Amino acid sequence: MSPPIYPPISRDPSFLNSLPCYVVFTLGSRPSFVDRLSREELSALAGSVHVWSCLPVELVRVMMRDTTVGRRLSMADVYRASKAMTAAKSLDSVSARGREKRS
Repeated sequence: MSPPIYPPISRDPSFLNSLPCYVVFTLGSRPSFVDRLSREELSALAGSVHVWSCLPVELVRVMMRDTTVGRRLSMADVYRASKAMTAAKSLDSVSARGREKRS
């Protein structure tokens, strides 16, 4: 696991609100970056309405499918993420499950 990104977002969650959406989108589009985040960093990201408002639903689907983020979040983090996402946008069941149901 790589060292945490600077500044440590787990200690300064307000840092997330200062990031422009294009930065959040770009970093969220890189599975290799997302997979290197620590659990503490993921926890901070999970509860950020700003982060979820910057990520289109399609990208959330890709992140859940192509990264290990879903397996590394605690149930408390999943709950906080769902509350933050609900505040930011309406998610469909495909995004919540992380993969499309194949017929």
